[in-house]
Amino acid sequence: SMDFMQNESMMWRQHHLRRYVENHTETCSISKKTSAWKWVMVVFTGILIAFVGIGVDALTKILFSSKFNAMNHYMKKDEQFVAFMIWVTMGVAFALIASLFCVYEPLSAGSGIPEVKAYLNGVKIDPLLRAKVFWGKFLGMCFSCASGLALGKEGPMVHLGAILGAAVSQGKSRFQNVDTSFTKFQSL
Repeated sequence: SMDFMQNESMMWRQHHLRRYVENHTETCSISKKTSAWKWVMVVFTGILIAFVGIGVDALTKILFSSKFNAMNHYMKKDEQFVAFMIWVTMGVAFALIASLFCVYEPLSAGSGIPEVKAYLNGVKIDPLLRAKVFWGKFLGMCFSCASGLALGKEGPMVHLGAILGAAVSQGKSRFQNVDTSFTKFQSL
């Protein structure tokens, strides 16, 4: 791993003091513009992550309600065994579909928090922040939560947020060989 702590030295202090004095007199300096752009990008990333969370919640509810409605149909007919078998069968089917997404993209398995922590510590995991991993994790999480497995959405949402944060800050896409990288936001 890498140590990202800045070394505090006399030169470092003088540099930041000089930046503060130079920027204090100007109303719209370069560092203030950079900070403003960083905040805009952070807020935009947060809004995108919120929409992804809403999408995950909506798709999970749709899948779960389809399972519940199929079971409830047979419960009203007073066929409890058939209703139970429908409930179990659809739960197993959703779990199998979720596992197929993990086979399709192995990095979409699990919560993704350890991988994101390792990536932030300097371990280069190339496909960790790709669109293929995003969709595998998104759909796999929806199906696994709707299946009734004992798991949550919190860990995978961290990984999805990291993917969106990388996409917004870097602007790169290897999908369709498009490179729209932003030069202003390289520090993000």
